[in-house]
Amino acid sequence: MEQIPTTDADIFRNLINKYGDPAVDFVRKDSDIFIKAGVFALFAANFDKVMEGGRDVLIKLVETGINETGEVIKETTKETVKTLGSTRLFLLITLLCIIYLTYKYIKTRRKE
Repeated sequence: MEQIPTTDADIFRNLINKYGDPAVDFVRKDSDIFIKAGVFALFAANFDKVMEGGRDVLIKLVETGINETGEVIKETTKETVKTLGSTRLFLLITLLCIIYLTYKYIKTRRKE
């Protein structure tokens, strides 16, 4: 005798008919467990697709972040050059390099 395929709804309906209100209370009380189990099952069944999708989203976020950061740096540099002039900007960068190198020198001397 061939078994008739059943749907998830039929299985759920049969459980409710068999166990009644306690089954419904269990499902209602522990619905978050069923949701988590469903998400995990989808993740496990489609692991490669989930990883590819996550990778694509991460790449898009990084590209957007780099583009936005590049625009901010570009605009800041334009405004700085406009405000200070190229000679003052060169002097400012030189001063910052000297301060940084002095800091590194002092830091290495303290370790000795």
